[in-house]
Amino acid sequence: MLIIKNYQINYLNYLIITIFFITFGILFKSIGLKIPFVLLQFGLLVIALLYSIVCLSCTKIENNNVLIFYLFILYIFIYNFLYVFIRYNEVDSSFFDVLYYALSEFRLSTIGYFFPLIFIPLINHNLEKLENSLFIIIKIIVIYTLLEQFISLIGFRSFFESFYMNAGIIHSNQIGMKSGLGLYRIWGLIGTPSLLGLFHVITLSYFLYKKDSTWVLLSILAVIMSTSRSAYLALLIVFFLYLLINRKYFMLTVIFVSLSLLLFSMFEYVHYLEDKNSMEHIGLQKFIWGIEGYFLLLFKEIDYIGTDASIYVELQRGDLIMLIDYFSNNPMEILFGKGITYMFIHSNILNLTPFSQHVPIGGDYYILTFFEQYGIVGLILLISTYIIFPFINLIKSKNYLNFIPIMFFVSLMHYPPQHVKILMIFVGYAVWKIYFLKNDQDKEYT
Repeated sequence: MLIIKNYQINYLNYLIITIFFITFGILFKSIGLKIPFVLLQFGLLVIALLYSIVCLSCTKIENNNVLIFYLFILYIFIYNFLYVFIRYNEVDSSFFDVLYYALSEFRLSTIGYFFPLIFIPLINHNLEKLENSLFIIIKIIVIYTLLEQFISLIGFRSFFESFYMNAGIIHSNQIGMKSGLGLYRIWGLIGTPSLLGLFHVITLSYFLYKKDSTWVLLSILAVIMSTSRSAYLALLIVFFLYLLINRKYFMLTVIFVSLSLLLFSMFEYVHYLEDKNSMEHIGLQKFIWGIEGYFLLLFKEIDYIGTDASIYVELQRGDLIMLIDYFSNNPMEILFGKGITYMFIHSNILNLTPFSQHVPIGGDYYILTFFEQYGIVGLILLISTYIIFPFINLIKSKNYLNFIPIMFFVSLMHYPPQHVKILMIFVGYAVWKIYFLKNDQDKEYT
């Protein structure tokens, strides 16, 4: 006798549980569950992606703009797949070693681009429960960020340093480290000060989308508490875009001119203090040095002497110059790039392997690394997916979720945000709503 049983899985609940585990991943890692959690996290995401791809084959997408996203992820997927075989012919290593390194790189640095797909099974569902869960999670993350900074400032910084030690996210130069504003460089639930700030620019966009002014203000405060200069720039861009789409042209002009004059005055004043060898307003000086250092590193590699960010030695050409030199000598690679550079494998480890010749050039600027890997074609698809269409859609619909892919792209100018899973979950949800849903399906908050 043949007995067949039907099993039903509530995918919505499965996805909410997955997002929960990813959100609090640093806490699980910090209590000694690093390896089990990494395996659990990766397993949950892979199952969600595989199930979503199966659903995609039998789901009708009524938004034609989804082709933009499809072209991007298909290029990324096919490219990474083909380079398993290309690398095997390029390096003196076994096929299984090449496959292992390729899968490791994909798991760490590339899988985040595919996260919009995990929401496909919900395309014909009521999204209220999911969105309520997402907003609860981002509220918890905002509160946690504010509490970590406050508790650190009142004298309990060492508690967080000791707690996070097991998670492997603390480096020696971050112990007791403060920014030019006198605030600690905190980790939050994101695990890195720089991307913590970006995440709260994303939470700000979600609360603008929901029209929740209280949490908009708390998200702005969380961006400030993160101490990330890149996040400050992203916050400023969001503010300018907000004024632009709401046709506040006069205010936009006045604020832009005023901030430009203020920034120019700050640079001049800091240079005046440097000429006098003055240590006055050292917080302001460090803030300006950080901005100058970003552009200096494009053209020069520098080595700071001691803890004084104003004293450094120029060592060699910067990332941009080395990238230009490489493609000048290898012009045939500029269209599709030089291939996978294994940027998330530590260079000291990579140098001991046959893949050492593929260390990325643009290590301090992820957008340069992306161009180095995927070439002009990849860069055009990336810009189209995360800048051009979201900006056009933002102007047409005034849907503040379009801020999110734009801010994601802005962050690529420096950091590689796509390896932070919880950040990419929220970027992915916004991208999914923009590309996969019909315009008239997204009316709840706009």
